[in-house]
Amino acid sequence: MEIKNKEISLFIGLKKQDMKTNIKKQDALKIISTELINIKVLGFNVSTICGFWNGSQEKALLIKFINTFDINYKTLSKAIKTIKKQLEQENILLQINPTLYEFQ
Repeated sequence: MEIKNKEISLFIGLKKQDMKTNIKKQDALKIISTELINIKVLGFNVSTICGFWNGSQEKALLIKFINTFDINYKTLSKAIKTIKKQLEQENILLQINPTLYEFQ
Protein backbone atom coordinates (compact mmCIF):
# COMPACT_ATOMS: atom_id res chain seq x y z
CA MET A 1 0.00 0.00 0.00
CA GLU A 2 1.40 3.39 -1.00
CA ILE A 3 1.20 5.94 1.81
CA LYS A 4 3.64 8.63 0.65
CA ASN A 5 2.16 12.15 0.81
CA LYS A 6 -1.02 10.86 2.47
CA GLU A 7 -2.58 11.97 5.73
CA ILE A 8 -1.96 9.39 8.45
CA SER A 9 -4.20 9.27 11.52
CA LEU A 10 -3.75 7.00 14.52
CA PHE A 11 -6.50 6.61 17.11
CA ILE A 12 -5.01 5.33 20.38
CA GLY A 13 -7.04 4.73 23.54
CA LEU A 14 -5.80 5.85 26.92
CA LYS A 15 -6.92 2.71 28.72
CA LYS A 16 -5.10 -0.60 28.66
CA GLN A 17 -6.62 -3.66 27.06
CA ASP A 18 -8.41 -4.54 30.33
CA MET A 19 -10.44 -1.29 29.91
CA LYS A 20 -9.85 -0.52 33.60
CA THR A 21 -6.27 0.73 33.79
CA ASN A 22 -5.77 4.31 32.62
CA ILE A 23 -2.65 5.35 30.73
CA LYS A 24 -1.26 8.81 31.46
CA LYS A 25 -1.28 10.99 28.36
CA GLN A 26 2.36 12.03 28.84
CA ASP A 27 3.47 8.41 29.22
CA ALA A 28 1.63 7.47 26.03
CA LEU A 29 3.09 10.43 24.13
CA LYS A 30 6.61 9.49 25.19
CA ILE A 31 6.16 5.98 23.75
CA ILE A 32 4.41 7.22 20.60
CA SER A 33 6.92 9.98 19.87
CA THR A 34 9.88 7.64 20.44
CA GLU A 35 8.53 5.10 17.96
CA LEU A 36 7.57 7.70 15.35
CA ILE A 37 10.95 9.44 15.61
CA ASN A 38 12.64 6.03 15.23
CA ILE A 39 10.97 5.66 11.81
CA LYS A 40 11.86 9.27 10.86
CA VAL A 41 8.48 10.93 11.42
CA LEU A 42 9.85 14.29 12.50
CA GLY A 43 6.58 15.97 13.44
CA PHE A 44 2.95 15.21 14.15
CA ASN A 45 -0.15 16.75 15.71
CA VAL A 46 -1.93 15.41 18.79
CA SER A 47 -5.53 15.89 19.88
CA THR A 48 -7.30 14.38 22.87
CA ILE A 49 -10.70 13.00 21.92
CA CYS A 50 -13.43 10.93 23.51
CA GLY A 51 -13.58 7.42 22.13
CA PHE A 52 -15.82 4.41 22.60
CA TRP A 53 -14.57 0.86 22.45
CA ASN A 54 -16.66 -2.23 23.04
CA GLY A 55 -19.37 -0.21 24.80
CA SER A 56 -17.00 1.69 27.09
CA GLN A 57 -16.03 5.35 26.89
CA GLU A 58 -12.40 6.37 27.17
CA LYS A 59 -10.12 9.27 26.43
CA ALA A 60 -8.07 8.69 23.33
CA LEU A 61 -5.27 10.35 21.38
CA LEU A 62 -5.58 11.29 17.74
CA ILE A 63 -2.14 11.45 16.14
CA LYS A 64 -1.99 13.02 12.65
CA PHE A 65 0.75 13.75 10.15
CA ILE A 66 1.24 14.10 6.42
CA ASN A 67 3.67 11.44 5.26
CA THR A 68 6.27 13.64 3.62
CA PHE A 69 8.92 11.56 5.40
CA ASP A 70 9.10 8.70 2.84
CA ILE A 71 7.80 6.15 5.36
CA ASN A 72 6.40 3.00 3.78
CA TYR A 73 3.39 1.03 5.04
CA LYS A 74 5.47 -1.87 6.38
CA THR A 75 7.64 0.42 8.50
CA LEU A 76 4.63 2.33 9.85
CA SER A 77 2.79 -0.90 10.61
CA LYS A 78 5.76 -2.24 12.56
CA ALA A 79 5.92 0.97 14.65
CA ILE A 80 2.19 0.76 15.36
CA LYS A 81 2.56 -2.84 16.54
CA THR A 82 5.34 -1.75 18.92
CA ILE A 83 3.19 1.12 20.27
CA LYS A 84 0.24 -1.25 20.65
CA LYS A 85 2.33 -3.73 22.64
CA GLN A 86 3.96 -1.11 24.88
CA LEU A 87 0.62 0.58 25.66
CA GLU A 88 -1.13 -2.79 26.09
CA GLN A 89 -3.82 -1.91 23.55
CA GLU A 90 -6.25 -4.35 21.96
CA ASN A 91 -6.19 -2.32 18.74
CA ILE A 92 -4.93 0.93 17.28
CA LEU A 93 -6.96 2.36 14.43
CA LEU A 94 -4.91 3.48 11.42
CA GLN A 95 -6.60 5.75 8.89
CA ILE A 96 -4.91 6.71 5.62
CA ASN A 97 -6.43 9.49 3.52
CA PRO A 98 -5.38 11.16 0.31
CA THR A 99 -4.71 14.83 0.89
CA LEU A 100 -3.65 18.00 -0.83
CA TYR A 101 -1.03 19.98 1.04
CA GLU A 102 1.40 22.76 0.45
CA PHE A 103 4.25 24.04 2.58
CA GLN A 104 4.34 27.84 2.68
